[in-house]
Amino acid sequence: MAVEEQRRYGAAFRAPKEFEEHIGEVTRLAEQVSALARDGLTNGALLPLEDGA
Repeated sequence: MAVEEQRRYGAAFRAPKEFEEHIGEVTRLAEQVSALARDGLTNGALLPLEDGA
């Protein structure tokens, strides 16, 4: 297999792993945002939305 084709395969195999890593980071950030929102509601820093909002 030519070197250029090997590089294309390497990139193709790295892409799904990088995607998983990015999704993992988004998940961690979403968990942090949820925890901060709960804390804010608990300590009064955030108010719940009014009905219909």
